[in-house]
Amino acid sequence: MISQTEIKVEIYRPLEAGCWFRESLGKEDCLKLNSVGLTFTIANIYDEVLTGE
Repeated sequence: MISQTEIKVEIYRPLEAGCWFRESLGKEDCLKLNSVGLTFTIANIYDEVLTGE
């Protein structure tokens, strides 16, 4: 989930036991999407969105 009001992303990843693991990421963190081979900073998601730059 990507927040609309602050620089924050919550990632839900499945665990082997059938449970889900929640990870909260902020502006300085990196998001890794291993299934598609992508890694980028959370700040990149919000580039020009909340700052108006």
